[in-house]
Amino acid sequence: MTLLDDETLLKGFLEKAKPCAIYIGTCISLHEEFHVLEREFEAKLIDTKEGKYGVLAIYDGILAIFYKNQSDQIVFFVFKNILYSR
Repeated sequence: MTLLDDETLLKGFLEKAKPCAIYIGTCISLHEEFHVLEREFEAKLIDTKEGKYGVLAIYDGILAIFYKNQSDQIVFFVFKNILYSR
Protein backbone atom coordinates (compact mmCIF):
# COMPACT_ATOMS: atom_id res chain seq x y z
CA MET A 1 0.00 0.00 0.00
CA THR A 2 1.19 3.51 -0.82
CA LEU A 3 0.21 7.03 0.14
CA LEU A 4 -1.96 7.13 -3.00
CA ASP A 5 -3.94 4.07 -1.85
CA ASP A 6 -4.97 5.41 1.58
CA GLU A 7 -7.31 8.39 1.43
CA THR A 8 -6.71 9.43 5.07
CA LEU A 9 -2.92 9.42 4.63
CA LEU A 10 -3.16 11.23 1.30
CA LYS A 11 -5.44 13.97 2.65
CA GLY A 12 -3.21 14.36 5.73
CA PHE A 13 -0.10 14.65 3.59
CA LEU A 14 -1.67 17.19 1.23
CA GLU A 15 -2.89 19.31 4.17
CA LYS A 16 0.57 19.43 5.78
CA ALA A 17 2.85 19.43 2.74
CA LYS A 18 4.17 22.67 1.31
CA PRO A 19 3.48 22.56 -2.44
CA CYS A 20 4.89 25.30 -4.63
CA ALA A 21 1.54 25.49 -6.46
CA ILE A 22 -2.03 24.17 -6.23
CA TYR A 23 -4.26 24.04 -9.30
CA ILE A 24 -7.90 23.17 -9.92
CA GLY A 25 -8.09 21.24 -13.17
CA THR A 26 -10.04 22.65 -16.09
CA CYS A 27 -9.57 19.84 -18.63
CA ILE A 28 -11.85 16.91 -19.32
CA SER A 29 -9.25 14.20 -18.74
CA LEU A 30 -6.34 13.59 -16.42
CA HIS A 31 -4.12 13.01 -19.47
CA GLU A 32 -4.81 16.57 -20.63
CA GLU A 33 -3.99 17.90 -17.15
CA PHE A 34 -0.56 16.23 -17.38
CA HIS A 35 0.13 18.35 -20.46
CA VAL A 36 -1.06 21.55 -18.74
CA LEU A 37 1.76 21.14 -16.21
CA GLU A 38 4.27 20.35 -18.95
CA ARG A 39 3.46 23.70 -20.57
CA GLU A 40 3.11 25.68 -17.34
CA PHE A 41 6.42 24.54 -15.85
CA GLU A 42 8.25 23.72 -19.10
CA ALA A 43 8.80 20.25 -17.67
CA LYS A 44 8.87 16.89 -19.42
CA LEU A 45 6.64 14.14 -18.01
CA ILE A 46 8.85 11.19 -17.01
CA ASP A 47 6.47 8.71 -15.39
CA THR A 48 3.17 8.34 -13.54
CA LYS A 49 2.15 6.10 -10.65
CA GLU A 50 -1.55 5.56 -10.09
CA GLY A 51 -3.15 4.71 -6.76
CA LYS A 52 -6.72 4.24 -5.62
CA TYR A 53 -7.17 7.90 -4.59
CA GLY A 54 -4.58 9.82 -6.57
CA VAL A 55 -1.91 9.87 -9.25
CA LEU A 56 1.73 10.87 -8.81
CA ALA A 57 3.23 12.47 -11.92
CA ILE A 58 7.01 12.71 -12.08
CA TYR A 59 8.41 15.45 -14.30
CA ASP A 60 11.92 16.80 -14.75
CA GLY A 61 11.92 19.54 -12.14
CA ILE A 62 8.54 18.96 -10.44
CA LEU A 63 6.35 16.29 -8.87
CA ALA A 64 2.58 16.55 -8.93
CA ILE A 65 -0.11 14.69 -7.03
CA PHE A 66 -3.45 14.66 -8.82
CA TYR A 67 -6.40 14.15 -6.47
CA LYS A 68 -10.15 14.22 -7.10
CA ASN A 69 -11.87 16.38 -4.44
CA GLN A 70 -15.39 16.06 -3.01
CA SER A 71 -16.78 18.22 -5.84
CA ASP A 72 -15.34 15.75 -8.37
CA GLN A 73 -12.80 18.32 -9.55
CA ILE A 74 -9.23 17.28 -10.30
CA VAL A 75 -6.90 19.20 -7.99
CA PHE A 76 -3.17 18.97 -8.43
CA PHE A 77 -0.49 19.80 -5.92
CA VAL A 78 2.90 20.67 -7.41
CA PHE A 79 6.21 20.16 -5.59
CA LYS A 80 9.78 20.85 -6.66
CA ASN A 81 11.41 17.60 -7.75
CA ILE A 82 14.95 17.60 -6.40
CA LEU A 83 15.63 14.19 -7.97
CA TYR A 84 15.13 15.42 -11.54
CA SER A 85 15.79 19.15 -11.28
CA ARG A 86 17.48 21.14 -14.01
